[in-house]
Amino acid sequence: MKRTLIAMIGIVAFATGSFAQGTVVFANTAATTVKIANTPDEPPVNVGLTADSGAYVQLLWAPLGTTDLNLFLPVATQVTQYTTANGITDFHAVPGLFFGGVATVNVSTPGGGVALVLRGWTGGFDSYEAALGSQAAYVGYSTIWELASTGNPVGIPPTVPARLNAPAGGFVLHIVPEPTSMALAGLGAAALLIFRRRK
Repeated sequence: MKRTLIAMIGIVAFATGSFAQGTVVFANTAATTVKIANTPDEPPVNVGLTADSGAYVQLLWAPLGTTDLNLFLPVATQVTQYTTANGITDFHAVPGLFFGGVATVNVSTPGGGVALVLRGWTGGFDSYEAALGSQAAYVGYSTIWELASTGNPVGIPPTVPARLNAPAGGFVLHIVPEPTSMALAGLGAAALLIFRRRK
C-alpha cells in the first residue's frame, strides 16, 4: 500500500512538473512598437490600427536557450474581441501597440523562465503563414529574447504575470516581394543547365 501511494505521488508530481505554467502580460510599450516599412531604406512608421490595415501580432514561446524559430509554439491566451486562443491579437487602440491580455506558457517549473519571439503581419489574414503565402502582406519577426522568470499562477499566493519586455525598438514588418519574371527565368535556365550536364 505504501509503495502504491509513493508511486502515485511521484506520478502526480512528474505530471505537474511536466506541464507547469508561467504567465506573461501580452503587451508592448512605446519603446517596443511594431512598425512597417515598404523598403529597408525607408524610415519605418508604427503599424496602423486594425480598421486601417488588418494588422496582427502573435506571441510564440519555447524553452530557455531555444534559437531555432521552428521550435517555437503559440502561447495560450483568453479569447476576447481582439485576441484569439493561440496568442494572436491586433492593434485596436494605438498604432504600433498591442494588448492581448495574459498569456500562458508551459515551463519546466511553475513561474520558470522562457524564450519568446513575436511575429506580425498585415492584410487581415488568419495566420502568419497565410500572410506570407499571399506575397502581398507585410510580415516580420522580432529577435528572440528570454525572461528568467514568469508569473506563477499556482503559487501560494500566485505571483503576477511577468512583463513581456519585448526587444527594445520593437520590430519592423516588410513586404515579401513576389519573384520577378527575370528571377524565375533565371531559375529555369539554371535547372535546364543542370539537367543537360547530367545527360
